[in-house]
This record gives sequence, C-alpha cells and structure tokens, in this order.
Amino acid sequence: MKKSFLSGLSVAFLLLGALASCGESGSSTSTGEKKASFTYWIPTGVDGQYYSDYKDNPVVRYLTNYKKWGKDKDVSISFDFTVPPTGEENNNLSTLLGSGDYTDVIDTSYYKSMGTVKNLYEEGIAMDLTSYVKEYMPNYLAWLEKNPDQKKRVINKIDGEDKYLEIFSMADSSEPWGGWEYRRDWIVKYGVNPKTQAAFTGSYDANGVWSDDVVFPSENKDPIYISDWEWMLKIFKKAIEDQGISDGYPFSMAYQGFYETGDLYSSFGGTGPFWSVNQENKIEFGPQSQHFKAYLQAMNNWYKNGYIDKKFSERTSDSFYQINTTGVYSGKIGLWYGYSSETEKAIQSGEDDFTKGACVMGCRQPINDVYGTDSDKNIVPYTFYQGDKLGSSIVITNKAKDKDIPALMSFIDFMYSPEGAVMKEYGLSKAQYEECQDPLYTKYGLTEGGYSQVDSDGNPWVEGTSQGEKMYRLCDFLVDHNNIAQYFICSRFNGYTYGPSRKFYTFNPIFIHTLKEWMAITVKSPILDTVTSQLSSDDSLTYSSAMTRVREFTAKYTPDYVKGVKDYQDLTAYNSALSKYKVDQVSEMLQKGVDSFLG
Repeated sequence: MKKSFLSGLSVAFLLLGALASCGESGSSTSTGEKKASFTYWIPTGVDGQYYSDYKDNPVVRYLTNYKKWGKDKDVSISFDFTVPPTGEENNNLSTLLGSGDYTDVIDTSYYKSMGTVKNLYEEGIAMDLTSYVKEYMPNYLAWLEKNPDQKKRVINKIDGEDKYLEIFSMADSSEPWGGWEYRRDWIVKYGVNPKTQAAFTGSYDANGVWSDDVVFPSENKDPIYISDWEWMLKIFKKAIEDQGISDGYPFSMAYQGFYETGDLYSSFGGTGPFWSVNQENKIEFGPQSQHFKAYLQAMNNWYKNGYIDKKFSERTSDSFYQINTTGVYSGKIGLWYGYSSETEKAIQSGEDDFTKGACVMGCRQPINDVYGTDSDKNIVPYTFYQGDKLGSSIVITNKAKDKDIPALMSFIDFMYSPEGAVMKEYGLSKAQYEECQDPLYTKYGLTEGGYSQVDSDGNPWVEGTSQGEKMYRLCDFLVDHNNIAQYFICSRFNGYTYGPSRKFYTFNPIFIHTLKEWMAITVKSPILDTVTSQLSSDDSLTYSSAMTRVREFTAKYTPDYVKGVKDYQDLTAYNSALSKYKVDQVSEMLQKGVDSFLG
C-alpha cells in the first residue's frame, strides 16, 4: 500500500490547539439573496492596531459587501480567515492537515516546505480545478497566454494530463519584498574615500532627501563585490566601537551559519546551500561543492575579525529576515537582511540614540572576488531568494466541494483583472471609498482613496491632457507610513501585481534605488521549484525526508566551521555524514526532472 504523505506529519502536531473553523455551504436567504461562505488559511495579514480579523481589511470588506460573484454575478461571498501566530505557521498548518480540520482555501506558501500540491491532490485534499479555471478564470488564463514561459510552471502533470491544481499569484516582473540593507550614514560618518582618503559628505536635505559622495573600493556608488562588503564591515566595526555599542555587531548571520535562501552563500560560485541548478543546468548539492569551502573561509575570517554576531547560533527562533530586530531598530547593527519598509529613515526613533540620522539603503548580492580558487570568484550569484513572476499559490480543498465553487472562482479571477489588481496593490479608489465609507479609511483620513493616478513625472494624471504611461501612487499617508500599507490594501489575496515601474512614485528615492539593487541580479531557482512541485508522492517523500535531515545536520554543524571550532579546510567528516541522507539519490532524481522540464 502506498505510504500516505500526510501520515508522515508529526503526531505531536495533532496535539496542538487552535484548529480552524469550518464554513457553511452556499445558501439563499429568505429574501432570495444568494450567499456563499468559505474558510481561508492565510499566513499573515492582521495587526491589532488596525483590525484583529482579516475580514475587516478594507478591500476585503468592500469585495464581500459591495460585489456579487458567480456566472450571473448574483452571489455574495464571505470569508472566515484562519491566521496562525507568527513563527507557528508550519506547525499550525500541519495540525490542520493532520487532523482533517483544514479550511476551504489554503495559501500554500508554508506548505511547500512540507510537500507538494500534488501530494495534497493524491491525498484527496486538493481539488482538481481544471474545469473551473477554464470556465470561470478568463483573466488568469489571459495572463498565462501572454506569458507562455510561466504557463508550463503552473500546470501539474497527472497521469500524463495537464491539470490546474493550484492558483498562483502573478506579476509582470519580480519585485522582492526584502534583501540586504546597510547603514549608509555610518559609511559617511566613519569611512573615507578608499583612493583619496578624503572624508565623505552626506545628509538629508530640507526636503528629507538623502545624498552623499560615497565611493566603494570597486569605484562604484554601491557595494558590488565581497571586497566592498569587507571594506564597509570594517567601517561598521569602527562605528560600533566609537559609539560604545556593547551589544552591536557589523553583520547579522542566520543561526545555521548560512542563509537557507542562498543569500550571500551563492556569492561563492553561484549555487545554493542545498540542491540547486547550476549554469550548465546540472543539479549541484551545495554542501559538497568546492564553493562551500570558499564560503566557510570567508565567514570564518569575518567571525575572527569581529564582524559577525558572536551569538548568531543562539538566535534559533529568528526568521532570516527578522534576526535580532531589537538590535536593528535600536541602531546597533551595520548590515542585515530585512524588509523594504526598513529603508531610508524607517529605523529612526529618537534624537539621542544610535538611530539618529540613520539612512538605511539596500544592496545587491555581492560577487566574491577574494576567497577560494578562481572558479569560486567573479561568478554572479544566481541561486538565492528573490521575487518571481509567479508568487505563492492557493489550493481549494475538498471541504469546499459542496459549496458554490463557481462564485469562489469568479471572485479569485477578479483579482487578476485590471480593477482587482489595483485594489490588491493600492486599495480602495476615491469612488469606492465614497460608496462604502470604510471606517479604517475614514479614521486615518484616506477619504480621497488609497491612491491617485500620476504621469511619468509624478504629476496628477489628467485624462486627455497627460502624456505617457498612467501610473499609480499610494496616498501621502501610506507613502509616509509604507510599513503599514499592507493593512489598507489586499496583499494577502492571490492575484495579479503590476510591475515595479508603477511604484516609482509610490515611495522615496532610496526605496526605489533599493528595489533596483535587489533586482539587479536574476535568479535561476524557479527551474528547481517547478521540478520539485511535480514530484510523485514517493519521490516527494524521499526528497522531503532528505531535505529535513540535511537541513537539521547543516544547521547543527556549520556554525562550528564559521566560529573556527572545526577547520573549514577539512570537510571530510562533514561530507561523509551528509552522504548518508541519500543526497546522491536525490540529485539523480532531480536531474531527471530538470532534463524533462527543459525538454
């Protein structure tokens, strides 16, 4: 008998509390109004300051109270959302799936660390949506027809047939929500021109716009190489010492001794910390590659020089994008991985603390030009986390099989229409606000709506007069408080997102510059993501089991090589232990998938 994928979930998960509630099927009221209610699992999306339930999101309220759905546009939809506690997303979703108490709709962004959507389908949990997509999702299909390279990635092969099992978010171009960030103001204050040794100048002007004359050793205005990073890490160390910061450090390292996302790791030869596709379209297992030794050499040197947090391996509860946020927001760290909302003045909190005058700027993945052999150097990284044209996906489960699926699918498809895309990304228009008088918009003065339309120079768009492309700009309140914008728009629903050019007048120049730096390098990981999503149940079990054991092993022992407890030049025992986890078998299996995908 085939082993059930879900049976492999920890029994302990079944003992956790807080299970999701189930919704009622579609029905008609006594007045003849048609209604449909669905339950929906989303990983984030609430903040007690604005609302405690995602159904109170302004856009969700508008769509559920002022729009009708279904083939005849005569069905009202409502949602009951399940949102897990921060940091408990995997455990919460595992609990729901293991107990059978899961929701009608599930955001799979966390599930995919546990298995594939094909697993959910074979378990009878995920529904086959093919006929519904073809009949009720014209906007979704139109985007795929315009992007044939992406269409292959969203389709699952089931017994040789093309099936739609999941619905993906889509974008015209990738736009990361986070990346490397550093204290530009510290470089101005504590650094000098690497050629002339002249002091730098830089500050915010009367309008709050930052400018400086910083130049890195590579003669670029931004850090491009590892040698540039080491130059600024040395400056950050000086800044911390001069200010008497006892609990600060130049660089935030993830507790594993590397970033599982491939950030920085892939700077040394290009590939990632687990399985990845190299430039020759061959599967490479990072820990056994020669590039890994170059990475460890660099990190060990940084650690000895006092650049890396001495307590990094103890921060096991911190996500890679939230490492020691207390240190970041108190101005005690020089370089870290964080949100786009942390750029420019975002961490400033007082006149007399370490955040005074802070200017946080983003930078791209660095290119190694210092460590290892020639084959480890001057390779542009291509295996790391980054935004993708395809984002997270959702599945509709068998819990919804007797409900009004056409109404639900037409609702989902709306989010891929021009109108839905604007609402997802920018919130309510002035006309929509006036129709619903949303209390959150009213409270914060968004009576003109969440956005306006502008021309390419940022001036108000005038129909019949303005030239060029019509662009969207969030209202001043959301521009000035861009870290809370997500609570006024509808980012948690899957849908279509406009390219980043439409946001160039949404945020400050440093935010724009940061996005450009984060998007300066294109990743190759989507190939592997597509391959792993198509694995059979048996192969998926093999892959997920190996990945779990490899992840646990590398997280436990890699910090010893970073700290110098073990010699990074001798990885014989390290690699020998890893070979016990079927890494070669997984590599061969994934290679067959890559070859098949590439045709």
